[in-house]
Amino acid sequence: MKILFAVPLLDIRYEWLIGFTDILNQLKPYEYELYLPYRKPLHIADTLMARKAIAGNFDYVLRMDDDVWDVPPNAIEKLINADKDFISCVMYANGFPYQRCAFLKKQDLNLVDIARDKIPVLKEVSGTGILMVDMCAFPFTLIKTSVFKRLKEPWFEHTEEIVPDSYFCQKMLDAGIQPYVDMDLQVTHRGVNFWNRTQRFLAEAEYMIASGEMTEDHPRFKNYEIVRNKLIDSYTKKKLFVL
Repeated sequence: MKILFAVPLLDIRYEWLIGFTDILNQLKPYEYELYLPYRKPLHIADTLMARKAIAGNFDYVLRMDDDVWDVPPNAIEKLINADKDFISCVMYANGFPYQRCAFLKKQDLNLVDIARDKIPVLKEVSGTGILMVDMCAFPFTLIKTSVFKRLKEPWFEHTEEIVPDSYFCQKMLDAGIQPYVDMDLQVTHRGVNFWNRTQRFLAEAEYMIASGEMTEDHPRFKNYEIVRNKLIDSYTKKKLFVL
């Protein structure tokens, strides 16, 4: 088994470097090569990564974001043992509403159209274990090189509206390749993780309510189901205010 461990680097932070050394220890049982494209646009770095994986006859690409600070100690082993074409750890957005970045579509629409037109039809996935998704972020992701061989270039695109994650996930869905996320493998994304995201969420939500930035008829409030559900739960427990 041969793994290309790729990290597109835009910046190098101490927190990432500490976690990175732990990952190298996880990789010791495997044959791997390190690829660190530096300060290239993400869709270009990812494209070069895919080409290198094919040219070098790698079995897998293990792709990591440079703003992921912590990865579970058994992550690589679990991702490999899952034996999926595409499987990722799960992360949380580093800004309000701190949602889990793993989604299903509530309507059969193209992910590129959803991103470009900002159509609110993505539902956050919840649960445990390995789950099917329509779209997810790629914080710490294992992709079989055969996926890139099956798909035609361009594998990735990036515009102001469309990120490489959405584009690549849609290409997989179009080709009948199912993306998966292991919900038990939680990574820390710029300091946000499973253990602190609720506290961050409630603190910002309370501030936004008090400042008038978020009200019941605010479009952002209606569009984020997670915001509404968590706030309702918070109101019930803390009596912040009555809807």
